[in-house]
Amino acid sequence: METVPTIGHKRSRSAADSESNLQEATSAARETTRNAPRVLLVHLSALLSCNDAMIRVIPAILADILPANDIPSFTDEDALRAFSKSPILQHILQELGVRPLSYDESVRLQQVYWRIFYGLGAPLITLAPGAGELLDATKRHGQIALAVVAHNTAEAAKVLADAGVGHLVDTILPALPAETYASENPDPRAFWSHWGQFVMPWFTAYCDKASGETDQKPGADAAGAAANGSTTTPMTDTPIPSDNTNNDASDEAGSRAEARNLVPERALLVSSVLADLSAAKASSGIQTCWFRRIDAADPLVTGSASGSFDLVIGGLDELRAHLFGEVDGRGGDHSSSGPATRCKEEEEREKNQKKEEEDVEDVREQEKDEMMGDC
Repeated sequence: METVPTIGHKRSRSAADSESNLQEATSAARETTRNAPRVLLVHLSALLSCNDAMIRVIPAILADILPANDIPSFTDEDALRAFSKSPILQHILQELGVRPLSYDESVRLQQVYWRIFYGLGAPLITLAPGAGELLDATKRHGQIALAVVAHNTAEAAKVLADAGVGHLVDTILPALPAETYASENPDPRAFWSHWGQFVMPWFTAYCDKASGETDQKPGADAAGAAANGSTTTPMTDTPIPSDNTNNDASDEAGSRAEARNLVPERALLVSSVLADLSAAKASSGIQTCWFRRIDAADPLVTGSASGSFDLVIGGLDELRAHLFGEVDGRGGDHSSSGPATRCKEEEEREKNQKKEEEDVEDVREQEKDEMMGDC
């Protein structure tokens, strides 16, 4: 029951009013965060058109390792649906109704996979429609750092270079370990270990270089390492020291350090494979975008699976429009801010976010004071 105020006491607001104000302040802070991704993590599968390749490769693999009467019947749509659920070949085969493989068959699978993939699949893989435009827009606008995520970083570097878009990618990072996909409830430690080992070192070095206004493209060292066969590609360059001879410079360095304190909520993860997104989403508050390659009426699209993601798109042009307001080619604001300007903008967004969080605390303190005054 609400306390009746005595003379000289302010009447306390209702619990509903208090909760409403607190929710509004919290919501504003979260909205500021979620509408301004600082990092775009795009799985290689989302940048490539792989459907024709998968339709050819999977039946060829099965024909090579299994007796004909052990190969289940499935359609092209079934194969694409299975690929939309998991990037792991064994999971795809299981989804298609393939019986468990014997030891010899598993060994044979490992032996023939790459031969069949490069012989039949690779020639059919092309850059996805809108992929080049998305990468170009990200580079032009200069507000979001871009990393491609791949299970084989060396192969990814080659594919992107051959497609003529390698220079538009800031770095190539390894994907989560394959074992992360084996469980419906992935261990959150796998995500956070990956985040700390790869994403944060790269982004920290990225901002250090940007603030130093270096000429080298962020991620060039990582892409080069990947091209040489390395599967671990975070940037580890020594940060460029800043001149802290006055307080203003020290404040700027401190703000820059704060801006580099990236959290998953400020990253947008894009993939055409559900498991890529689910494995990360279940462990953090990372923003997710599913680029569906199957019909919009498919249960995977209309069901609860896609409802757990922040965005579901049918083409990369939709993502470009969402991030940059560009529709049917270039549109919206095309002013290209340089790397130094980009980090200053990030610092400003961090300051605004911090102010929103302080507003939340102010609301809490005000409510506490009023409650004490009514006692």
